[in-house]
Amino acid sequence: MTTHAASLRGGLLLRALLIAAVFALVHILTLSGAVPLAIAVLLCAMLVGPLASALRSAGRWRLFYTLAGAGALLVAAILIEWPDAGTQAMLIVPPFLGCLLASALFAHSLLPGEDPIITRMCRVSRGEVLPDGLAEYSRLLTWGWALLPALLGLAGLLAFAGWGLEAWSWATNVVSPTVLAAYFVGEHVYRGFRHPHLGRPSILRTFDVMLNSMSWRR
Repeated sequence: MTTHAASLRGGLLLRALLIAAVFALVHILTLSGAVPLAIAVLLCAMLVGPLASALRSAGRWRLFYTLAGAGALLVAAILIEWPDAGTQAMLIVPPFLGCLLASALFAHSLLPGEDPIITRMCRVSRGEVLPDGLAEYSRLLTWGWALLPALLGLAGLLAFAGWGLEAWSWATNVVSPTVLAAYFVGEHVYRGFRHPHLGRPSILRTFDVMLNSMSWRR
């Protein structure tokens, strides 16, 4: 492994650990009744994450991350100015919108004339000529990533509507990340058994491909 590749993987691992820590901290604060502090942690993560990504990006991605950070800053300003206006909504809405944004990113790549994101990743990993069946499989997998985050976000809203804030926290901060991680790992295991002609799946190789900017371009 090259030093550059090791650095990229290390950066991805660090980012994943920080995201997990934010989920855990927001969950603990919510269960303990410290909702305003949970909101502050969530908004800080929403602000720092996009702006840090904007500094490392260029072109339309820099604009995208900058706008995302500005949106988080606006929400924080509203909360400071009107602390009693929809406190629970300030905690519930941002993760839901994040789920919708993730789904929209994958769904957009499934439109006519677009290239499914997972298919792009396969081309980055294997070259322009894909093995038999991989193009169709990667398109189906893109559909999965287009639907799953939105369904998990909706599940969080339903949990809040039916059982309150603590149920929302369990659904959003514990169940959703676990389901996404299980889906990611489970797909690699399934692919190895169901499509052995595609070669042995490697999660580390997938991380490398995800970090390649070409995987996210048309």
